[in-house]
Amino acid sequence: MRCTLLLALFALGVSADLFTSIADLQKLLTAEKDIPNIIEQYINLEKERISELQKFVEKYEESNERLLKNGIKEVTNPINAFRLIKEMTSTWKEVEHKMRNNNADFFIQNFTKTRTTAYPTAANLPKFCFRKI
Repeated sequence: MRCTLLLALFALGVSADLFTSIADLQKLLTAEKDIPNIIEQYINLEKERISELQKFVEKYEESNERLLKNGIKEVTNPINAFRLIKEMTSTWKEVEHKMRNNNADFFIQNFTKTRTTAYPTAANLPKFCFRKI
């Protein structure tokens, strides 16, 4: 009787372990399914950031062309010189901010916090392989 009871409890434990393993694998599959969407969102956001940086390039090229065309006359006027310096410093701050504002860390942290609870770690791999043998 005791042997049968222990065998039944062991079978229930194995069944429960198998169920939780399958449930974890289902979570893992759901998380894997979301990865392409997350990467696509990141790419679109980066394309937008790069596009804004490209606008700064065009703005600088226009400004440089104007300065080269007008030459020294452009900067001998104190008001024009002040405007040029002010524009260059404020624009550079915006450019620097856009260049440093890479969203990769945000996407990686978001994915790590919300979806990786079901993800196995490198330490889990040998345990998984040992169980299957």
